[in-house]
Amino acid sequence: MVNFAKVYKDTFIPMLYPFGYSMWKGFFYKDINNELFVFLRIRKEALSPCPTVKSGLGIFPYCIDSTEEFDFVIADGGFDLPYMLKRIVPEKMKPEYYMELMDASNDDALLNSLRLFRNDVENFVLPYISQLADLEFLYNELMGIAGNRITSYTYGLSLKLHKYNDALVYVNNELLRNNEALEKIIIRQAKLKKVELNEVETRMLRKRPDFIKTQLIAIELDITEVEKTIGKFQVIKEALLANDVGYLDNLVNAMEEKSREYIKKWLSGDGVNKTST
Repeated sequence: MVNFAKVYKDTFIPMLYPFGYSMWKGFFYKDINNELFVFLRIRKEALSPCPTVKSGLGIFPYCIDSTEEFDFVIADGGFDLPYMLKRIVPEKMKPEYYMELMDASNDDALLNSLRLFRNDVENFVLPYISQLADLEFLYNELMGIAGNRITSYTYGLSLKLHKYNDALVYVNNELLRNNEALEKIIIRQAKLKKVELNEVETRMLRKRPDFIKTQLIAIELDITEVEKTIGKFQVIKEALLANDVGYLDNLVNAMEEKSREYIKKWLSGDGVNKTST
């Protein structure tokens, strides 16, 4: 039986370490110009119908508004590497290529999968990651992956690159979304105060006489949080409309510092072991 962790390390460490990558908990990671955190992760999936090799490419610009985005990227394992390879070299990657590659139901297939992954990483993925150091290229790539929609993932980059029209679209969407959420919360608050309950709430009230009181307390906290978010984006919107570059650049700097500190703590969790999975 092949020791996947050992073969994984033996296959990728000699290739990736000379390019400045380190390893921690199965992730090969690298900081690029103190602006971008990238990682590669390849792991054996045991829960699928047959054992498979799953791979991901994590791309995390530090100028992201929420560290929750980083948690999501890590938990999700990054962008699916076969999908990314189809973007990078569409003429090479056929739909059935990775269907065959994913079948690691025996040791020979597993070893072959890792060798093929290694070749693809060396020939296509590493040169692609080098291109991501160009933030304009990075922005266009992330926008393309998102269907050319500005999202929480690209919003910070739009600010950093002074693409204020794109940033304004995101901010307006967030203001609309949060104002709609606030309206729904206030409507629910009014119904609770009038004891206009649905069937589920009526049953909860029978079980817990303090149900309405606790719900109203929670709603007040929700209202405070949503109003705070609305206020934040309203200030940013005014800065965007006024083209207040100084304020917006400081906002980006704060995002980056928060992200760098968060990733630093993540890497130091349980002690950094750069040579073991």
